[in-house]
Amino acid sequence: MLNTTIKPVIILFLLVNFMVSCEADDSIPAIPLDDKQISIETPVNHESFQPESEISFMGILSSESNVDFTKLNFTWSSDKDGVFFEGYLNTEGISTIIDNSLSPNIHKISFSVTNENDSIISDEIEIFKVLKLLPLEKTNHSIEISWETADIENFESFEVYRSTFIDVNTNNELVFTTDNINTNTFIDSTARLGKRHYYKVFAKRNNNNVLIESNTESIQAGDFINVNYPISKLIFDDSRQLIYGIVDTNEYGYSGDLGLVVINPQTKTVIDRLFVPLRFFDIEIDPNYNYLYASNGGAIRKINLDNYDDSSLLFLSNPARNIEVSSNGNLYYHIIGNSTQFRIYDIINNVDVPYQSTMSYAQSNFYRGDFVLDNNNIIYHGESLITGCDLNKIETNNNVFSLLQNKSTTEFMKPRIILRNNKLYWNHLLLDLNFNILATFQNEFNESFIHDVSPNDTYALGRSNIFHTTDQDVLEKIPAIYDAGIFIDENKVVLYKNEPQDSNDIETLVIFYNIDE
Repeated sequence: MLNTTIKPVIILFLLVNFMVSCEADDSIPAIPLDDKQISIETPVNHESFQPESEISFMGILSSESNVDFTKLNFTWSSDKDGVFFEGYLNTEGISTIIDNSLSPNIHKISFSVTNENDSIISDEIEIFKVLKLLPLEKTNHSIEISWETADIENFESFEVYRSTFIDVNTNNELVFTTDNINTNTFIDSTARLGKRHYYKVFAKRNNNNVLIESNTESIQAGDFINVNYPISKLIFDDSRQLIYGIVDTNEYGYSGDLGLVVINPQTKTVIDRLFVPLRFFDIEIDPNYNYLYASNGGAIRKINLDNYDDSSLLFLSNPARNIEVSSNGNLYYHIIGNSTQFRIYDIINNVDVPYQSTMSYAQSNFYRGDFVLDNNNIIYHGESLITGCDLNKIETNNNVFSLLQNKSTTEFMKPRIILRNNKLYWNHLLLDLNFNILATFQNEFNESFIHDVSPNDTYALGRSNIFHTTDQDVLEKIPAIYDAGIFIDENKVVLYKNEPQDSNDIETLVIFYNIDE
């Protein structure tokens, strides 16, 4: 049994030891903060985030002396949402967190560190979590840009910038601006078709030079396909709703595969390549849409359009450049050369028709260019020269060539002539069949070359515009660069652009475009 006189001594001993211990703990100095450096490493000041995005935060407390950082408490807070995370620094004085709880707003973010004496050191940044650019949508000739936004204090305007490079900034092209905070959609009808475009929305605030940025979104404008060979001509098979094209070019020294290409404009795909080793100069479809006639110089291939069989080969007495097929069973062709004559091939009897003409030798030499046939098998030929081009009207009754009319111009004319509704389209000129000039086509750059005319003679495809044929007014500007194009119905055109690559390779951009009216 313990002597009761000892109890007070033991209690006194324990009390003294407890007090000494407390004095010893209180004597341990707090980690000073006035010689430390604190910084928010991420995010950076004025960085923008989508409203629902996660944000990585990193704060660092640095010291030149050895410090037990794990004794120091940190706090992340927002002036809008309050404290959203707290804890202790790691052994290197770093705090890293990922947070998705911040409300859509403009936040002043504070990172603070507190020592044992409640001394505080802090750093502060401003971040934006208010503006989100939505995924882009497109038609075959425009791009729709939409964005979401939270309330922006002191809002001034939205600005939309476009670039062909991923890093979009305010040095790029400004395509839209509005001072209405409720406006959040813009239709861009000027983006070049076939190219990838990057967009970003910026919000401006009154009396504040710091812009709020959205995320970046991109899209390739238009409906198109790319092929790795050049195309020199396209024609449309209205019966089968297919496009046939010549794979060739005379401009870039191309030495790859040639032949023909078959394109389905509904699926926007290449469905066949035909006669790849052969070089063709021209192709035409007969009026009944049964055969494709393809000129490769001294012979014409008669290709069955149901099975692409070319067992019929028409051998010519002269090599053919341009060809036209008539409903009377004749094929009319212009001989290859700078100054050459026309000839006729009898398709039914497979024979070259002997040449007959009432024209003198000088009259019967027609310089390159292009020609068309009317229903009476009258040839309308437009020359193509740097200066001094003639438009010629040539009768072919009884297979005899006779010059009916001639019209001269001092202008350079490209090798393209179109016949629609008893009217001729020759470069920028619109003429009747007696060569009276009815009108000219002009855009903002003055005269405009006409590539093609719609089947019902409603629209004309110019160098960069769609025209009304009745008054020659510009209906719309096409945001594309193209070599040529054709109508495949009254409101749809197919454009193509050959683009040289390295080592004499050529890629062709084929664009499917709808007229917007």
